[in-house]
Amino acid sequence: MEYIEFRSKLFETVCAQTREGEEVTLRTIPKNNGVFLDGITIHTPGKNVCPTIYVEEMMERYDSGESLISITSEILKTSRECSIHAANIEEEYRDYTNFRSRICYRLVNRQKNRALLNELPHHKVLDLAMIYYYYTDAAEGVRGTVLVRNEDLKRWNIHPETLHKDAVRNTPVIEPATPCILTQMHLGGELLLYTNERKMYGASVMLYDNIFEEAAAYYEADLFILPSSVHEVLALPDNRMIGIEDLRNMVSEINATVVAKTEVLSDLVYRYSLERKEIYLP
Repeated sequence: MEYIEFRSKLFETVCAQTREGEEVTLRTIPKNNGVFLDGITIHTPGKNVCPTIYVEEMMERYDSGESLISITSEILKTSRECSIHAANIEEEYRDYTNFRSRICYRLVNRQKNRALLNELPHHKVLDLAMIYYYYTDAAEGVRGTVLVRNEDLKRWNIHPETLHKDAVRNTPVIEPATPCILTQMHLGGELLLYTNERKMYGASVMLYDNIFEEAAAYYEADLFILPSSVHEVLALPDNRMIGIEDLRNMVSEINATVVAKTEVLSDLVYRYSLERKEIYLP
């Protein structure tokens, strides 16, 4: 079944199985790197926060042999279990003090997200952009994240620099880094992996204070930093046995053939200077 036909049949099947008062919406949602995905949302009476189910993910399950009825049942079950009522949500959103301790940042590619960045406060770094989000309160077992948009700054009446400073302070605490030795490369020595505990948008740890200092001091060398995805980065000691151009080609090839389009961070390779104690574009 082609995607367009599947999307139509899934929407019709979900609508046919809803209860009285439930409203089904199908809309196109902008995601990371200029990718747009179709999402189904089921609004349940009395609940004002509802999950979005992405059609592309459901089609993958269908292509793997799962029936349309089974997929529909799972969508309805997930939506009903994860939809919540957040009391006083409008009043809470007006006051920045309700969010200040929960503001974090994540990294995205600046060039690939030009349209999205027009709508978001952001901070340029290397070829990337730091964008900001906050954790919602856990309610009925559900905890989510929400991107901070330009209209949020106006409602909160705060300067972008305030948001940035709060995110830089909070993120290493809320999303602590978990560096580890990944593998031994044939020519380049040990390959180190850096991400956060959730392993979600963990590439952000590359901007944490002193994150690479210990490894660089141990190897007594600068480090090549490879952005393997938005979720993690790799570090490789520069022992002069592999060049940066070879590493760039490797990162580009992996991004093109292995990493999902929405999870690509950059085709470039960064360098951490042991002497300067900073990450930069060579």
